[in-house]
Amino acid sequence: MRVALPSALLAFSWVLLGSLTRVSPGAEGGDVVDFERQVRPLLESRCIDCHGAERRRSGLRLDVRAQALAGGDSGVPGIVPGERQESELFLRLKSSDPDLRMPLGDEPLSPREIELLGSWIDQGANWPEESEGKLAGAMHWAYQPVERPSLPEVDDPDWCLNPVDRFVLEELDSRGIRPSPEADRATLLRRVSLDLIGLPPTEAELQAFLADESPGAYERCVDRLLASPHYGEKWGRHWLDLARYSDSHGYTFDGARSMWPYRDWVVSALNADMPYDRFTLEQLAGDLLENPTRDQLVATGFHRNTQVNEENGVDPEEDRIEAVKDRVDTTGTVWLGSTLACAQCHSHKYDPFTQKDYYRIFAFFNQTSDIGGYRAALLGPRVDLPTPEEELRIAEIEEQAERLQQSVQAAALKRGDTFAGWAHDYRSSQEDWQVLDGNARSSGGVELLLQEDGSWLAVGSPPETISYRVALTPDQTRLSAIRLEVLPDPLLGRAESGSFVLTGFRVEREGKPVEIASAVESTPLGLRSLVLP
Repeated sequence: MRVALPSALLAFSWVLLGSLTRVSPGAEGGDVVDFERQVRPLLESRCIDCHGAERRRSGLRLDVRAQALAGGDSGVPGIVPGERQESELFLRLKSSDPDLRMPLGDEPLSPREIELLGSWIDQGANWPEESEGKLAGAMHWAYQPVERPSLPEVDDPDWCLNPVDRFVLEELDSRGIRPSPEADRATLLRRVSLDLIGLPPTEAELQAFLADESPGAYERCVDRLLASPHYGEKWGRHWLDLARYSDSHGYTFDGARSMWPYRDWVVSALNADMPYDRFTLEQLAGDLLENPTRDQLVATGFHRNTQVNEENGVDPEEDRIEAVKDRVDTTGTVWLGSTLACAQCHSHKYDPFTQKDYYRIFAFFNQTSDIGGYRAALLGPRVDLPTPEEELRIAEIEEQAERLQQSVQAAALKRGDTFAGWAHDYRSSQEDWQVLDGNARSSGGVELLLQEDGSWLAVGSPPETISYRVALTPDQTRLSAIRLEVLPDPLLGRAESGSFVLTGFRVEREGKPVEIASAVESTPLGLRSLVLP
């Protein structure tokens, strides 16, 4: 049984079958030699290294038609269209003299390859102008505009149910092969099931399909498979391979990381039939969209799949640059279908990419703030993805935390008001204390500076122990008590711990010691009162 393919599958099959277009392997039998498919690859692989833009032995270039025709420094034409025996290129390839035969010092071309070039020259040395120059691959068939080919003539047009069948049948006819018999319905169902979801049909699905003899049964089967969640799982595998998906870091211990949400995003995007432009945009720049959703942030996991080096001693900047280069190379492979990595060191010889182009793309990805080494796993950018149940619990905890925070703030304000009132009352009860004038000095190289409020500021590096001596000149002849106040200062004290430790206190009058009747300490304000007899 044969059926017409759905349009989506037809487009995909067209891409696959495009590579099956028949090209004559040689020049026998009057076949026209194709420059792009047959001649250019041969010149690139065997000739351009010595006769290209960067190296021109004997002044000969074989990557530009005009110069190939003109020849090198000898002035002898390299290629004479229509005359292989007059073309120096052909004569050098066939020469038996090791000093003249080309490629010099390398394996000679095979007789078939030499004959191919000879036939090409005899046919006029057709050479599209677009294929010239250093970037000879600019018009490689992969870079040519897609054009709809004309449908080939076949012996049995009635056998063809869609345009693709004509190309298949043409190839079969050229090889003298008849098409295989039509597959039975059970085989057809198994094939399409494996193709679309990667799973064989169940017994129930098989029986239902065999029993459905109405028109469109196969198309309905295809629609059912395309709607299956397994469709995204099957086809997502190919994309995830390109995206170097992994739930581990990739180096040495290969520690675990949670990248599976990105895997699920790819599967869901394919199952939702997300347009390819949107599929591209969200993976490359989902975080730059206005008010990005959580899913759009997860989509950027495409370029979070770089390896993470956890080795001790890894250079963070080197590791970051390696990640940037990986992103450039992967973007080129996936979205351009080309290898860009070579252009890190030099311009492509056969593709339209220069080293400058490579580092222009590099600049786009060089805005990241990746952290190299083991810290990347701990501190690198991340997206938290709680389950719905966890989100409810998080909201409850945040609400409780907010209430507690408000309670703590209220208590702090109340405590501050209470302390301020107490301090005011205390100072009010101490109005008979007076700040005395005097002079002060200290030991150990510490300098005491008199401040505007009458206090002394100790500056300089303090020794382990220090002595302060203060000479007072009271306004009245009798002192009943002396109070030492240790005041807070932006320097946070003289000791490293920010504390002030008093180990001794002595009072003298006219050189004679004065007995201290009692001492009282007031810690909250840092006060020490010494009562004299």
